[in-house]
This record gives sequence, structure tokens and C-alpha cells, in this order.
Amino acid sequence: MLKRFVIIAILFLLIGQLTQIFAKPIEGLKDADSLYHKYLETNNLEVLKKAVYEYKKIADANPSNYEANWKTAMACREYAENFKKQGLPNWKEICREYGKMGMKYAYRAIKLNPDGVEGYFYYGLCVGSYSDGVSILTALKEGLKGKTQHAFERAYEINKKYRDGTPIVALGRFWEILPWFAGRDKNKALKLYEEAYKIMPENSKYRPELLYYLGNLLVKTKKDKTRGIKLLELAAKSKDQYFSKLAQKALQRYKK
Repeated sequence: MLKRFVIIAILFLLIGQLTQIFAKPIEGLKDADSLYHKYLETNNLEVLKKAVYEYKKIADANPSNYEANWKTAMACREYAENFKKQGLPNWKEICREYGKMGMKYAYRAIKLNPDGVEGYFYYGLCVGSYSDGVSILTALKEGLKGKTQHAFERAYEINKKYRDGTPIVALGRFWEILPWFAGRDKNKALKLYEEAYKIMPENSKYRPELLYYLGNLLVKTKKDKTRGIKLLELAAKSKDQYFSKLAQKALQRYKK
């Protein structure tokens, strides 16, 4: 009798979780999506900021909605990352604030759907933005290494091809930029970048980032300088202004 009761209770819990995950689209989410897509078309940070707070408002009103929570984290990460890339005043403060905000909503998404790639992926990225704002050392002191590693590894396990394979790139970057005393592993990073290189479409908007990371690491580790230079040259010629500039600077150093 007790066993039967436990089974029924578990079934009800599962049904509740599925209801939360696959609930009908909530009011306002399409409007927030429209703002986010408008930002992608215009690269206007004011539009993105509006999208952040539209998503946040919806997530706060619907805390059990998975989509609203991971999209809030996504928008927070995008806002922090682009503030940094553009080198705008107070970008570190923005990274700290929005990275931390994004972590909160991504964590909530993970709890709502432990098998969803988005929550884990954006949690790891938001920790990255937070670290940009407060420093990697501070993030390590706050115990975020293990949580970030777990998040990226789970994203990799669930769907490594998400967003053209960027969970693979993110996990590789994690291993590359760790301080040596915290477990930096450039060989592991290189292996992951190579894996992403094989599956990421050549026309992916994330390709210049991967070309820069892989090319730069090939040269720095002296694994294949000739190929590394070629990959950096491709990144330098890309339309991605941020990684194009980074690649150009790297090439100036390596071709001396």
C-alpha cells in the first residue's frame, strides 16, 4: 500500500513538472521575443535592455515558467557581454550586475527543467559575465568554479549541438581561462575546440569566435602554428568586429 502511494505521488510530481515545462505560451513573452529579435537586427543596447526587463517581469510574474526564466538569463548575458565587447563606461559593473541577475534566473530554470540545455548553458555564461565584472579570482573564492563546470558539462551532455555547438566552445573556454592553480587544462580546451570546429557550420555567426579561440591556442601551445595563423586570418576577415580585432592583434604579435 505504501509503495503504491509513493508511486502515485511521484507520478503527480512528474505531471506537475511537465505542466510547468510545456505550459502554453504566457502573455507578453512574444513581445519580449520581438524586442530581443529587434536587438539582434539592430545591435541597439537600449532595445536589448528593454528586452531584459520585459523577460524579467514575465519571469517574476511566472516563476514556474521555464522559458521565461532561461530567456531572462539569456538576455542578461547578452547585455553584459555586449557592454564588455563595446568597451563602454562601467562595463565591469554592468557585467557584475547583469551576470549575477542572469545566474539567478538560469538557476531557477535548471530547477524547473533539469534536462533542459538552456538553463545550464546560460548559467555558465552568466557566471562568465559575472567573473568579467568581479575577476575570476573573486568568482573562485565564491565557489563558482564547480557550479560553472557542472553547468557547462551538463549542457554538453544534454545537447552539445545547441546553438551550432557553442556548449562545446564554452566548455573549452572554461578549461582554457582557469588559473593554473584551479585546474587550467589547455589540452582539454584544444580538444573541445577541435570537436566544435568539426560540427559548427562555416556560416554560423559563432564561427569567428571559435576560429579565434582555436587559432590562438594552436599558436600559443605550439601545436600547429601554421594552421593557427590561418584560422586567425579567417577570424580577422570575418564580419564579427570584436573577434576580428582580437584576431588582428594576435596576428601582429605572432607574425613579428
